[in-house]
Amino acid sequence: MLRFLTIYKKQYRSSCFTCLLLYRQKRFALIGKFSLTSSPGSNNTLFFTAGINDETHGLFGTILSVSDITKPVINSVTLNNSTPNTGDAILVTVNATDNVGVTNVLANGASLTNQGESIWNGTIVALAGTNQVNVSASDAAGNTVWDYSTSYTATTPSIDLISNPGFESGTSPWIFYTNGTGRFNIISPGFEGNNASVVRIISGGSNIQLYQKGLALKPNTQYRLSFEAKSSSGHDVKVSLLKHGSPYTNYGFAQIFNLNKDWQTFTTEFNTKRFTNTVNDGRLMFYLAQFAEAGDKYYFDSVKLEEVQ
Repeated sequence: MLRFLTIYKKQYRSSCFTCLLLYRQKRFALIGKFSLTSSPGSNNTLFFTAGINDETHGLFGTILSVSDITKPVINSVTLNNSTPNTGDAILVTVNATDNVGVTNVLANGASLTNQGESIWNGTIVALAGTNQVNVSASDAAGNTVWDYSTSYTATTPSIDLISNPGFESGTSPWIFYTNGTGRFNIISPGFEGNNASVVRIISGGSNIQLYQKGLALKPNTQYRLSFEAKSSSGHDVKVSLLKHGSPYTNYGFAQIFNLNKDWQTFTTEFNTKRFTNTVNDGRLMFYLAQFAEAGDKYYFDSVKLEEVQ
């Protein structure tokens, strides 16, 4: 509400006359007690230049300024993906309005682009974990409003250290060794995907293993091993992580898994041990010798070895 006019340092109540105001090249006739929808300064005062025309029906002048103290309104904030992977781009769309006009919208410090009318959008980069999206909208007068209502949760994808984990590309780079007699083949379908592997024991031996070598491992680091397996006789398997060459140091994991005649999923976590720097000579070994007998068939699929994030 505009209550006073200031002219030549004197105040005149606006209830006594008509005023013709020039504001942004537009004229407004204000009769009697008047008001404008835009908010004036804190003292509710309009300022005029000199050059008063003392006519019977009013005073005439030009408005120097009207202060805008109305903040924009953020009507909505939406994300195109609230569960991204770490490092993904997230599209942020903001609907923001203002009594004069929104001039700038930010999301986590990144400037968004006006798409027409009240819609602004742009991208931010997903950080690991649950994170708030801090959105601000400003107008030309510097009025700013904030919105903290939107968040996302980003996860870091695990990297499987095992090559050809589901045997979809055949047997390589898996290696089968026995000092008895046996065969290593691919069968279809697999537990997951098209393929799985099968080890056939024709005659027993004291050293029977299926393994993959050349694994890069970090010291004192938590890893997760998972795989699917079964055996035709229900005989077990021992799985170990060790140094590929002599002296075949165990790198922190050796466990016997109880197989049966149906597919099972096995998952376990462990910490690497007995080395201080990153190594590239890890061997993941499925050791059958102490359990396998002639005629046994062992099936394996979807072998994963991942660092726990």
